[in-house]
Amino acid sequence: MGYETDFHAVKALETVLEKEFPGRISWISRSKKRLPDIQVLTDNQSWLVEGIPPGDTLPYYIVKNVNDGITCPCYQHEFGTVRKTRLCTHVGAVLLLIYLKTRNVNDIIEKIKNSEQHLVHLHIRKYAVKEVLAKFKNSKNVIKSAVDLVDDVKEVSKDEWKIGAYDVKMINGKYVCIGPPGLDRFPCIHELAVMIYRMERRALRSSRG
Repeated sequence: MGYETDFHAVKALETVLEKEFPGRISWISRSKKRLPDIQVLTDNQSWLVEGIPPGDTLPYYIVKNVNDGITCPCYQHEFGTVRKTRLCTHVGAVLLLIYLKTRNVNDIIEKIKNSEQHLVHLHIRKYAVKEVLAKFKNSKNVIKSAVDLVDDVKEVSKDEWKIGAYDVKMINGKYVCIGPPGLDRFPCIHELAVMIYRMERRALRSSRG
């Protein structure tokens, strides 16, 4: 039996999720239509979901496992902006595929929670980047590159962070980046990445109360 025709298994999942996350039946129904269009790229890590016109603008979407949740590139545009919706049906289809292989409802519930938390994080990053852009209007391309480094920022102390071989320090209220070549001119890509990182952390702490 193909995953797309396993009616009873999907129905059982709908029943559980409707209690845990009210209002998800429509999302599951729309996600279910995508099941025939999924290819597993890396087991439990990445999947290719074909786009369905006219709603999808891309021919395919590489959906990935991030922090035990599932994320989709359709959430992201330039500078990591994200749409203000619940999980997309690309992610929903992958979650259904995982469930139909494992029949582990609790795992799917946890993955939905983690996926939604990741989506909240993307929203927070959007506004952090927007704030940095407002301060450094002439550094748009550098900021765009800095976004890709934010997840690599390691906090050493209250006033020091590492990104690979680079150290960013707060000295007299100013960011200073020290790398193998020496001091970088402000604002460099690493200093901008730390700024975005710090704004994210503050916003995340506030969102958690």
